[in-house]
Amino acid sequence: LYWHFVDLVWVFVFTFFYLVYKVFIMSDHNGTWWIWKVFWILLVITGVEVALGIVKPEFMLTQLFGTSVLNYVFIILTLVKAAYIVQIFMHVKFEKKGLKYALYLPTLILIPYLTFILLTEGS
Repeated sequence: LYWHFVDLVWVFVFTFFYLVYKVFIMSDHNGTWWIWKVFWILLVITGVEVALGIVKPEFMLTQLFGTSVLNYVFIILTLVKAAYIVQIFMHVKFEKKGLKYALYLPTLILIPYLTFILLTEGS
């Protein structure tokens, strides 16, 4: 639950400082709509993670391949947040197709492999 708190703080602090920078230093008032969109998307995903961590629905605690369904949901939501942050804040969304493949393909192979190792060997 501590890491979800860190996520919430990160979403608020980063957005606040970025908006302060854009509004007071860059003085571009029309270009901040996208950061608010990113803020709300990340806030909703983090809010869902925190709510699930607090409530822990009984049907999500059933075991599936060595761990609970809730753990899989946390892993998927965290990967969605990470991918969205990489696409937006690291500007990968706007790169050429070759660079996207060079970044995404190893990630799409390694993350499931490392997740499998973590879930099977971790207990």
